[in-house]
Amino acid sequence: MPRKYKGNLHNICFRAGTLIGQLTARTKRPALTEHAVARRDLERYYSLLDPTDIMISKSGLETLKRIVETGKTNNLDKIRLLSAEAEEAGDTALATKLGNMTPFELITLVDAVERLVVGQE
Repeated sequence: MPRKYKGNLHNICFRAGTLIGQLTARTKRPALTEHAVARRDLERYYSLLDPTDIMISKSGLETLKRIVETGKTNNLDKIRLLSAEAEEAGDTALATKLGNMTPFELITLVDAVERLVVGQE
């Protein structure tokens, strides 16, 4: 359950880790801090996550939910293997569909399924 905050500001902090070089490279034009770049880019990313163009059957969605719940989608390398995971789960139609998707479409789909799974808890 999300924490309750006074007002409508939520302060989210994370360590940039290996992303620091990429964040710093984006601070030049316009002149921004790494913090501002991370916020801007996260806003852009979330605005792109609209899975309305991706049609998945009900059985395919159930297969994806099971895959997501096992944690096999927590990084891009694993997301790229979604087609093989669906094949292993016996959903050939879903495996074919996933195999034809771009990495960004796969990320968008996984994000939507994660939101669905969390919403059902």
